[in-house]
Amino acid sequence: MFGAILLLFVIPWITSFKVKSSRFNVFYQFYFWLFIFNFLLLGWLGAQSAEEPYVTISQIASIFYFLYFLAILPILSFIDLKCQTAKF
Repeated sequence: MFGAILLLFVIPWITSFKVKSSRFNVFYQFYFWLFIFNFLLLGWLGAQSAEEPYVTISQIASIFYFLYFLAILPILSFIDLKCQTAKF
């Protein structure tokens, strides 16, 4: 749990989006809403008993939670940086 909270503090150093709005970035919007769904799913799964289908689903959702911050956001940031600096 400490890792999940610590991860929220290092977001400014993980990402480097030139445009802070997600209005023009369709991929970011998709992953953001997927993250929100995952967040709600993890909250609901935390209230369930520790039985087999809930444990497996919560492990997969936890993996996505950390991948969102450690892999997806940096990749989207890198793509955004390359698109902003590309000269047409």
